[in-house]
Amino acid sequence: MPDDLKNRERFYRDLFENSLDGFVMVDIHSRILDANQAYCRMLGYTLSELRAKKDFYEITPPEWRENERTEFWENRLLKEGYSGVYQKEYIRKDGSRFPVELRAYSVHDSQGSVVYLWAIVRDITDVKRAEKELKDSRDLLKITQELSKVGGWIFDVEQRQMTWTDETYRIHGIDPGVVPEGSQDLVTWSLSCYPEEVRPLIQEAFTLCVEKGTPYTLELPFHTADGRVIWVTTMGRAVFENGRILNVMGNIMDITERKRAEEAIRSELVAQRSLDRANNRVEYILNAIHDGLWEDNFKTGEFQFSDKIFTMLGHEPVRGREGFDFLMGQVHPEDRNHLSQALEKLISGESGSDTWNATFRMMAKNGAWRHILSRGRCVARDNQGRGYHLVGVHSDITELARVEDALRENEKKYRLLVDRLPDIVIRFDRDGRHL
Repeated sequence: MPDDLKNRERFYRDLFENSLDGFVMVDIHSRILDANQAYCRMLGYTLSELRAKKDFYEITPPEWRENERTEFWENRLLKEGYSGVYQKEYIRKDGSRFPVELRAYSVHDSQGSVVYLWAIVRDITDVKRAEKELKDSRDLLKITQELSKVGGWIFDVEQRQMTWTDETYRIHGIDPGVVPEGSQDLVTWSLSCYPEEVRPLIQEAFTLCVEKGTPYTLELPFHTADGRVIWVTTMGRAVFENGRILNVMGNIMDITERKRAEEAIRSELVAQRSLDRANNRVEYILNAIHDGLWEDNFKTGEFQFSDKIFTMLGHEPVRGREGFDFLMGQVHPEDRNHLSQALEKLISGESGSDTWNATFRMMAKNGAWRHILSRGRCVARDNQGRGYHLVGVHSDITELARVEDALRENEKKYRLLVDRLPDIVIRFDRDGRHL
């Protein structure tokens, strides 16, 4: 019998000393009587140093002491004999803090009086770190979902339970308290948000994914429970185990802004096509009447023109700002200053008008001078009133200039002839008045 007792004592002593959890024994005055190596190691004290302390509250942060003394020591341990599992912090010998999880028991004598108390203490630093990392990860996921407007969901095929993330609730316009997590009603709520004309599409896709594992991705209109009309992309993928579908996981994304942007781009393209067609019609007309169209925007640096601007001079078109420089280089030296002044007056507003007319000569490819009539308009000015966007038309009036020159030459010759006549020449109108 004594040997059995010694063996049992040795067994429990070994268990006490070699446990990874801390064991500590205190008297009813909270003084530490005994502790194993794990307990001493987590605190950084020797057993003799712990025994020398007034009570274990010296290794407990101040903010934990009152609650531990009243709630766990007096109300539970001394009255009920068990503290229950609770968490607190300890202060190490080096002054650092760390979290622990405790459960304590009171030991009574034959008269029922508390003799001492045992506590099992576990350092939960790693647990708390993992909890924080998990919380940070969930917070990051939540923020990411909110920013990207993507919600996640998972459907347990066997239990027929649906679980949503917070962003999925938000996209649906449903308060999480109205339809709790795991409820089959979430499937019904979600389907009801799709308009009747597209609801069969999502129903069929979801059913095929649940029953056969067929993945799907759909872009559909969506009417939220709180009255918003949006567009969503929803997708689902089956999760298999040993050939059996366990879950269907997916996400739902609010793509309303993208759809609006696409529609704006589409409208802009339609408008641009209409403008291009209109410009083409204008260019066709101008080509038919041998006129050229030009547009100059100083703010963007763009210079655009119809090919006729160049071909009327016999040149191949030169694109961009180089084309502008090329054309200005063909202007007759005697006309450049006049042309530059007219342009500056139009741009500065000194001319008092947004329109202009200028006649000048430009050299054709064959070396001949062509007479050009340029008519233009300033269509945009900055805050200082200075024009930066001009449009206009070039007309080749060389033949008209030649006719005018010929008429002037004939007039000059006939006037000289008349002036040398010996007779008097008098011109009258129909009413007999002198002209």
